[in-house]
Amino acid sequence: MADLDRSGTADAAGIVVPPSAWLFVYAVAAFPGVLLLFAASVPGGDYLAFLASLRLGALVAITWLFAFGVLAIVRRLRLDRGTWARWLAVPAMGVLAVAIALSGLPLWARFQASRAALEDAVARIQAGEAVAPGWIGLYQVADVSTDEGDVWFLVDGACFIDECGFLYVPGLPPTATGRLFLDHVDGPWWQWDDHW
Repeated sequence: MADLDRSGTADAAGIVVPPSAWLFVYAVAAFPGVLLLFAASVPGGDYLAFLASLRLGALVAITWLFAFGVLAIVRRLRLDRGTWARWLAVPAMGVLAVAIALSGLPLWARFQASRAALEDAVARIQAGEAVAPGWIGLYQVADVSTDEGDVWFLVDGACFIDECGFLYVPGLPPTATGRLFLDHVDGPWWQWDDHW
C-alpha cells in the first residue's frame, strides 16, 4: 500500500491525489444536482434545467462507474474506509439531490423567499395598481391577472408546454376544473398548472 503524502491521499496506483482534486470532482458531481434542485424550484418544473441535469447527471454517473470500476479491478475492492467514503460521496450526492427535489423543498424554499414580494404585488393589485411582468421575488413573472379577487401569476420558464404559476385566493379554496390542476402551497397560495 502506498504511503500517504501530507498534501493528499494515495490512490489505487500509489499516485498522490491532492485534496483540491477531490474538491473539483465533488463540484463537478454536484452540478447536475444543483440544476435539478433549480428545476424543482419552479411551479411545474423547469423543463430545460431538468433535461440539462439529466444529461449531465448521466455523464457524471457513467464517468464515475468507469473510474470506480477501474479502481475496483486494480484493488480487488480492498479499499480503506477513507477511499470508500470519497468514492461513495459522488452517488450519495446524486441520491440526496433527487430526494430533495422529490420532497418539494426547493419549490417551498424559493416560494418562501419570494413570498413577501408576491404578497406586495397582490396588495398593489388589490389597491388598483397595475403590476408589470418582470421579477417578483425570485420568480420571473410573465403575466399577472385577476379574476374575482384571485390573483394569477404566470411564471416564465415554468412547465414545458403548459402554463404554470402561483394563484392567490383570499377566500374559499379554489376548485380545479377541466385542464386546471391545483396544488396547495401555503395559506392562500396555490400552485396552478393549466394542461392542454
